[in-house]
This record gives sequence, structure tokens and C-alpha cells, in this order.
Amino acid sequence: MKGRLVATAVMLLGLALAQAAGAETRRPHPSAPDLPLANGTGTAIYDVKEHRITGFFTHMYKKGTADTVTADLADRVDLEVCGVGGAPDSVGYLEGTGILREVRRRGDLEVETYRFMPLAGDPGRVLIMLVHLTNHAQHSQSAKIQADLLFNVGAGDQPDPHDQSDQVDHKWRGNSDEFMQISPNEVFEGSPASPHRLLYRGLNLSTTLPVGNCQGQDLRARFQGQLEIPPGRSAWAGVVIAHQEGGERSTLRRELQECLGQASPSQLLEREQAFWSRFHAVEPDLSHLTSDQQAVYRQGTAFLKMGQVREPGTPAHGQILASIKDKWARCWIRDASYAMVGLVHSGHTQEARDALEFVLGGRRDPRYLPMINQDLPEGRKLDDYLVSVCRYYGQGIEESDWNDHGPNIEYDGFGLFLWAFAEYAQALPEDSRQAFLDQHLDLVRNKVLTPLVRLVDPETGLVRPDSSIWEHHWTLPLEYDGRRHYAYTTITAANGLRRIAEVLEPAEARDCLRTADLLQRGLLRHLRNVDGSIASSLEDLRQEPRLPYDAATLEAVNWGLTSDPRVVERTIDRLRSATPGSPGVMRNDDGNWYDRQEWLLLDLRAVESWQRLGQTAKASALLDWVTAWSRANYNGIGELLDEKGDFQGPFPMCGFGPGAYILATEAFRPAPR
Repeated sequence: MKGRLVATAVMLLGLALAQAAGAETRRPHPSAPDLPLANGTGTAIYDVKEHRITGFFTHMYKKGTADTVTADLADRVDLEVCGVGGAPDSVGYLEGTGILREVRRRGDLEVETYRFMPLAGDPGRVLIMLVHLTNHAQHSQSAKIQADLLFNVGAGDQPDPHDQSDQVDHKWRGNSDEFMQISPNEVFEGSPASPHRLLYRGLNLSTTLPVGNCQGQDLRARFQGQLEIPPGRSAWAGVVIAHQEGGERSTLRRELQECLGQASPSQLLEREQAFWSRFHAVEPDLSHLTSDQQAVYRQGTAFLKMGQVREPGTPAHGQILASIKDKWARCWIRDASYAMVGLVHSGHTQEARDALEFVLGGRRDPRYLPMINQDLPEGRKLDDYLVSVCRYYGQGIEESDWNDHGPNIEYDGFGLFLWAFAEYAQALPEDSRQAFLDQHLDLVRNKVLTPLVRLVDPETGLVRPDSSIWEHHWTLPLEYDGRRHYAYTTITAANGLRRIAEVLEPAEARDCLRTADLLQRGLLRHLRNVDGSIASSLEDLRQEPRLPYDAATLEAVNWGLTSDPRVVERTIDRLRSATPGSPGVMRNDDGNWYDRQEWLLLDLRAVESWQRLGQTAKASALLDWVTAWSRANYNGIGELLDEKGDFQGPFPMCGFGPGAYILATEAFRPAPR
């Protein structure tokens, strides 16, 4: 623990020096490097600096199983108007949608470029790119549009699926066996030794390639068109890219035709906008929020929709990813629980149910049950459990990340899932609620509720040691890693048991509430810092009584386990963000770089904590702070905000972003009359 003590001292010294220097308040500015386009079947990546698509993933999740890696087929994907290049005048999502819009104005010609993976019409893995030209001149103008599409589908060197570093390069490297079948406005690309098939179709554009067949490596699909635009009028063009695994050109063409129908480019855009209008129609009245907050809220629910896998009939369907791109495109049960509750509160109950049923259908990895049981006394060992100890592979199989200190084995997901399950059940009409409970409650009782109760130590009233929210891995003795009696896990267990009790029969509910009361007493008896705040863990409190602070313990206030203002005031004061001018918090005092950054999840949970203490001004200031940074970054929320005010880590988040933002805004909702 000496190294951790030194690291924490260095961190506190650095914060003190920064404050003494009177560092200038950081102003909201864009820092997100790229933006996702997603529709549940795949993800495309738009590079903010290059102004083009640089990624096209064949599934939303990064790894389907331990042995399979999702492929990124795209190298560079351009759609441009010749002579109207360079950086756009503006770029961003159409508010509350997954439609990305660039605007360029060159003289009297205005160029709008739209990119999206459509959700309207139940499409497959399709990327649509459209260009809309408006002539503001008093005379006709001519514009040349071209698309240059470089994808790799050949069977070259592929990513190593067993790389444990989480830094797998997903780029698919083609070889010389790629082929193209070319017709005037359509190109089909494949490889005999590869499962990947692509179909490119021009919209008011024709291919510039010779009609027929060709073979080689790094084949490019190219389209071009010349549009004449009368004064005061506009014109459209574009290209559509569709993907499937296996199959022939005729099959992919049929699926693409079903997606597009007879719609013109403008109608494709209108249809997608109509989808998003219907999506937001179920959301509650947001008039208690500012216009900026409403924009972040609606984009947040759009990101939750975009971040949910939509592969009906497969085990993958319904999972919500922690982030829509990068290595965090995985379903962590913790992030997903905040996302599910956010979906319920925002009116999107079907999406919440799909996410719950993904977890209910998950498959356990047999390695972890013996590791859990080795710490449990006879009579309390688990027979089985349902909720993953960390996260999931895309096909619903339990996954945990390992390092030299073993895997993460986290019990907080048990309580968090009970919270989400109960929130969803209570949002249903009574007859639908009973049908849902009849379908799922026995499984939840046997494989989530019962295991969680057995994990409670009746002597201390704490959940037994685990890796918990910040994933400190399993192996002892304690250093930075090592399982502990974490406060957050006990807090989530108490909350989950109280919430699930609300949908149980009275006798069973009383048993749950007794265990929840035991956990509450254990938390407040054994995990108090000397200043009245709640310590991060029992072990840290015993070994470093001046240092164990963790912003995740604010949930004790949010979930009604204590109303002691010191839990909020002392914790936030101790963990003040290093971002100059921020009212937010870092995650804990463990002292490494990741811990020292400002965590937007914790800022948003602190909003509710301040509000519960009646500190509305502090709650509002913190919500406004997060909102301002989100507005500067395409209405998305990143994982971390560093000392320079740049988002770091995954962007945009789902559960730890929009899910938490929805809950933060709930704290300001007027009480019903």
C-alpha cells in the first residue's frame, strides 16, 4: 500500500499547486476525435479531422466470442463535390438523431452532406451518404460529385482474437483475391475466401469503372455525376453501401432494395428524420429543462438507441454497449444498468426490455463460480448465478478482462440489475407487469436475488470482497488491485434489494428488506471516514484512514441509505476535479492518471446528490457544466474530462453518459400536482 499512499500524496500536491497557480477556467470546446453512425447492426466511424468515414464495423460489438473479432472493413470512404472541399463550415448530428450533417458554403453554392446508418424501414448493415446542393445564385450552376470508396474484404492477415490487451486492431486486410462485379450504377465486391460481401449503389451517380468483372487488391468502388442546378433550386445525389456475411449479389441486392424501396435521396433523409421524431414522441415533458439541456437529453436518448445491438433472433440482440465505438463497444452490466434505467425514465420501455432480456438470456463462463465460492463459507456458496461478473462478449457469453492480478469479479452488477429490473417492471401497466414477472421473476429470484443475499456477510453487514465498480481485479495481497469490501457494491446491493422488494409478494419482500437494512447498517457502521463521508472500502479505511475516498459512494445518498450532508460535501471537496474551474469530481484518490480525471458519470450522480440535500444552486451549476461540454462536443458525453478540458477515453458514452444524464435531469422535475 506504500506505493498507493505515495501516488495519492503526489496527486494531492499536484492539485494544490494547480489551485495555487490560479489556473484559468477551462472553456467548453470540441475534443471528440470521431463520431459514430450506428443502427444496431453495425457502426461506421466519421473522422472529425479528415471529414470522411474511416471505419465500417460488421457488428456493433468488438468481439462476438472469445475467438471472433468484429471486422472493420473501411479504409477511406469519400463523398465530395469537386471544388467544394476542405473543412466544413459546420458539422454535427441533426439534433436528437443519428444523422450526421456537414455544411459548406462556397460562393452561391451551399453543400449539405448527410451520413447515417438508417433505422427506418428495418434495414440491415447499410450506410447512406447523401449530398444536397442548393444554388443561391441568379444563374444555373454545374456541380461534379464523386465518391471514392476503399473497403477491404479479402482474406488477408486478420486480427488476433486472443489478444488480451483490449487494443486489438480490427482493420481487415485484404489480398489479391478480391473481385468486383460492375454495372452502370452498382458495384458488388467480395472474395472467395472471405465471408464479407459489399454492394455499392449510386443515387444519381454512375460508376466510373469499366462495366464487367475485375480482380485484385485494394479495389476501389468509384462513382461520379454531373448535376445542373437552376437558380434558386436544389439537387441531390449520393451513394449507399450495404454489407452481408456470405450470400450472393442477388440476395444482397434484394435486401438493399427492400431497404431503399423507390425512395429518392431526399425521401430517404425524410424517412429517417420521421423515424427519430416517432422515437422521441414517447419521451416525457422536458419543459423544466433549458433548451441546451433538452438538446443533450434528446441526443442522449438517440445515442442509447444507436448503442443498442439489433440482431433479432440471436443472443446478441438487445445488449447496450458502454460506448458505440472503440474498445468499449462491449456490454458491461454496470453501464447497461444505468442505461436501462435511463431508458425507462425517458419512456423507451421496449428498448429497456430488450436490454433486460439480453442479460436474462446470457451464458455464464464456468471459470468464475469456483473463484467466487472459494471465499464463501459452507451454506453460503453459490449454486449458480446469472449476471456477468464484468461484461459480455457480443453473443451473450460472460466475459471478464484479466491482467497479472487475475480477472475482474464484480458483485455490484447483481444489485444494479435488480434495480433496473424493478424500474422496468414498475413502469408497466399492472396487467403487463404481472405477465412480465410471471415470465422472468423465478429466474431473477434464483440466479440474481438468492446469490446476492448469499454474498452478504451476516457478521459485518457488507457484501463480501469483490473487484467492484473500478475493476481492481481479484488477486491478493492488496496493492492497487485486489478485491476488497467495497462500499459501492454494498450500496448497490442494498438499493437493488429494496427495489426488487417492491415487486415481490409481502413475505419475500420482507426478507429482502431485512437484508437491505442489514447492508445499510453495515455500511454506516463499518465504512465511515473520520470526517463522516463513506470510505471506498473497508481495507482502505483500515490501512489508510486519511485517504479512502471514492465518488461512487455518493450513490448512498442518491439511493436513500443516508441523508448525512457530509457524505456529499466531504467527498466532493476531497475529490475536486483538476480541470480548472470545474465544480465536478475525479473518481477516487487512488492516485493514477485514470483516477485523477474528472468522471462525467460521477458529476451527473453528484447532481442528484446535491439536489437531495437541497443544494439546488450547486446541482444546477454542475448540470450546466456537463451540459456545456456536451454541447461543445456534438451533444455527446465522454468518459473523462482531463486537466485541459479535453474528453478522454470512450466517446460518446451510453449508460455512463446519457443514462446518467437522464437521471440527473429527473432530479429537477417538478413534483406532480
